[in-house]
Amino acid sequence: MSLKERLSNQTKALQIEQNSEHPVYYPTSEVSQGINSLGEIDTLFADDEINSICVMGAKNIYIERKGKKSKISLSYRDNVRLENIIKKNAQFHGLQFDENHPYIEFNHKQGINVSATLPPLSSVATMIVKCYKDKFASLKMLAENLCLSKEIALFIEALAALKLNIIIAGEKNTLKTTILSTIAKNVAQNDNCVMIDYANEVKIENSNIVTYDFKNYNNENLLEHIISSNPDKIFLNDCPDLSRFDKYIEKGYRGICATYNCNSPLDVLSDLYLKNADVVIFVERKDQRRLISSISLTKGSELENIFYLNDNLEHNSSGIVPDFYQDIEKSALALSVAIFEADYKHTYHKTLQNDLINTTLKKNINAEILKKFKKDLDIEKEETSEAHKEDLEQENNNETL
Repeated sequence: MSLKERLSNQTKALQIEQNSEHPVYYPTSEVSQGINSLGEIDTLFADDEINSICVMGAKNIYIERKGKKSKISLSYRDNVRLENIIKKNAQFHGLQFDENHPYIEFNHKQGINVSATLPPLSSVATMIVKCYKDKFASLKMLAENLCLSKEIALFIEALAALKLNIIIAGEKNTLKTTILSTIAKNVAQNDNCVMIDYANEVKIENSNIVTYDFKNYNNENLLEHIISSNPDKIFLNDCPDLSRFDKYIEKGYRGICATYNCNSPLDVLSDLYLKNADVVIFVERKDQRRLISSISLTKGSELENIFYLNDNLEHNSSGIVPDFYQDIEKSALALSVAIFEADYKHTYHKTLQNDLINTTLKKNINAEILKKFKKDLDIEKEETSEAHKEDLEQENNNETL
């Protein structure tokens, strides 16, 4: 075969190869990255103000920052890459994720929870990433973000010092875990406490709090082992079944603080297995804000509000003083009984109205300064012009002489 024929055959083979359909392959580095990361959105985890990330296909990524949702320019290369990353994570966590099992939930790492879907359940692959930020789990931060009043912050600090059974109730993605962490951070340093975290999202650095991950290892013998250590407080995050703690409550155990998913405070009474709760803290989202809407005492089959939210999204006192206020006084905590009076006006770190007034005032002040500056500038120009005219007249007189 001549050289010309061989070159012709090679050209035809190359054309056939280029026109044929091939599966999509990605560099080894990209595939390995998808095993223990979420790809492009990993760069967002460094932003402490992001609460959640919503990936609706490769090109549509939304973030929620300080309660406000917005679309960002960041995107995946295509839907195939997005699906590959989710499948690698599912494989890494031992989960089946395919057309027959198109929905999964897993903890990407501590503080980051992921739920994902695949076609045909959704038209494209999706991911909802919840980012739990431990820095917000402080009374100061909650007050600065208008989640509660200063008085309620002091009351929660007092709750942390007492041995009460507390339920933190509300819908998903509100403030339940944050409030739980806040109470845990304010326990006495000498208290022996445990955190049973079913969602694996709480980050506690207190040396006197031992955290157990029940999401991956849920065993009744382990629970008996924990209870036998007689901890001062037990914190339960996202426990799927609170009824398993009933027998310990019936024996007189005090000091359980648990989160509970429900739609209203009344659901706590109808659904809750933990019969002997002392306090119910209900949290919800209103006007793009996550906040405490009520703190109540349990009285048999009823709830009595200590604090509640009015129509202006401000907290009010009901006039009811809790029975355990005497214990608060004995603990020498700085909490006045006056905050429970019905006509008491709660105070805040800042208010939206004051912010608005200050912003408007600042704009008006800036406008007045600008007007004065322009006026002074015009006067200066006029004076300069008059002086220039006088100089010219003087020069002309000198030339004439």
